[in-house]
Amino acid sequence: MARTIRAGIIGAGHITNQRYLTGYQHVADAEVFALADSFGDRAAKLAAQWNVPHSFTDVKEMLARSEIDVVHVCAPPFTHAPLAIAALEAGKHVYVEKPPALNADEVRAMVRAARRAGKNLMMGSNTVYYQEVQALRPMIRRGDLGDIYYAKILSLGRRGAPHGWFRQRSMAGGGVLMDGVSHSLDVVLYLLGTPRPRSVTARAFDEFKTDPARANGYLAADIAEGGKDVPVSEVEEFVTAFVQFENGLTLSVDAAWKVHLDIKGGIFLGGTKAGARVFPLEIFRDDADGNPTSETPTLPEDEKEHIGAIRHFVECARDGRETESPGERSIVTMEVFDAIYESARNGGREVLVGRQSAAV
Repeated sequence: MARTIRAGIIGAGHITNQRYLTGYQHVADAEVFALADSFGDRAAKLAAQWNVPHSFTDVKEMLARSEIDVVHVCAPPFTHAPLAIAALEAGKHVYVEKPPALNADEVRAMVRAARRAGKNLMMGSNTVYYQEVQALRPMIRRGDLGDIYYAKILSLGRRGAPHGWFRQRSMAGGGVLMDGVSHSLDVVLYLLGTPRPRSVTARAFDEFKTDPARANGYLAADIAEGGKDVPVSEVEEFVTAFVQFENGLTLSVDAAWKVHLDIKGGIFLGGTKAGARVFPLEIFRDDADGNPTSETPTLPEDEKEHIGAIRHFVECARDGRETESPGERSIVTMEVFDAIYESARNGGREVLVGRQSAAV
């Protein structure tokens, strides 16, 4: 019988309640042992609801528990680096929710801490473990799409910015780029073997910053418990960017919390032999007569949300193997984000992407 992996989760908000506590119900030989949250009795209430045996208001007390093998950091982004480093130094494998951190330097510090501790640092881009991505990656590796020269991330919403800390730059690090593009860029990098980015041009907009915040499950509880709302958003709600890579790949990004358009989004790849839409997975190519065709591969029943990612994290911790979502790839993600924000602050001028990924 496999050893039971025991998890501690930092942050007792919506993402923990709806994704992690639910997800662990579907992962064999693993359990949530403890919750920690500095906000009043939130951890205790959620622990009682889910029959989690321990709850803490002090993260250090939870990290001191030797029974805990792995830790999930599910608090706001400004806490990711210090909490992850503390957990690694306590000898735990660490899974960090997206976005990875506030900037690339913070991720580098987390990676260094993981290397010192000899523990896994897994970045929480759970969509990497969806069946569509897992099916497409071997197609790309076999060369079924040919040389991929174009990628597109398109995510245009109509509803506006969320409540609370999502609208605060000091806590969230940014707006829709940090919130909405983190998963998508990680999928592109994962599928294409983490090519090195060379330069970025970008513009960002906050045309709806005084609109009422959108109520959603993530922040509704915070506001109800007395958390701070932010009447004027401090972050971008629309970003458009063009990223060039050293290998010739180009990536176009258009993402919005709110825009007066109705366009079907997704992640798209264009190659010399075929192209692909990732969600839902669809392959575009020419038939033997040169006529455009498309096909939708039949996939196994998917484990959406965080189940596949949690299972991978648990198995890596149990088996002593490295994760497929290492912190090193998230350094590249955050280098691109840093360059996008710098370009946007400077009117869209071209910005060279950082060169420090290889030497952390």
